[in-house]
Amino acid sequence: RKRGNDVRDVVLHAGDRGPVSTPRAYAGLARHARAAVAEHRPDVVYAHFLVPTGLVAITTRVPYVITAHGADVRNMRRSPIVSALTRPVLRRAAAVICVSEYVSRQLSAPEGVRVEVIDCGVDTERLRPAPRAEGNGTRPRFLYIGSLTHRKNVELLQQAFARLGGGTLTIVGGGPL
Repeated sequence: RKRGNDVRDVVLHAGDRGPVSTPRAYAGLARHARAAVAEHRPDVVYAHFLVPTGLVAITTRVPYVITAHGADVRNMRRSPIVSALTRPVLRRAAAVICVSEYVSRQLSAPEGVRVEVIDCGVDTERLRPAPRAEGNGTRPRFLYIGSLTHRKNVELLQQAFARLGGGTLTIVGGGPL
């Protein structure tokens, strides 16, 4: 957008998830994506996960770029069903972005698929721990930033932190929790 490109967002809004509502939500996302393609005629579609948003991208019949994260690649490797759904997504992608070199090695992309790594890690040359204020001791400090949903298992993080017996845990986010 800052470079003058016309960018349209078609997003899946958070809501109830379950065996009926989740497929219905993604079917709605596919309908909205196809409608946006018909109206705006984009050069490329970007899908944020291999499955199911990669399947949504396929339905648009527009070249698409997709991001592979650790969890979706792990799911692909563990589940024959997810693997079968992921193969056509990878085969038809104009390019696949991996969030790390590790994910790109785990992906096993088909021959000829363009794979790029855009590392989402922390640049430890630029970002370093801040000096501790007087009297803060050496207790660990943790910061969680993300969705406050059961799926993110913030409860387990809190339980693990409690076992440390000290320090600080700051939780920042939004959601039902």
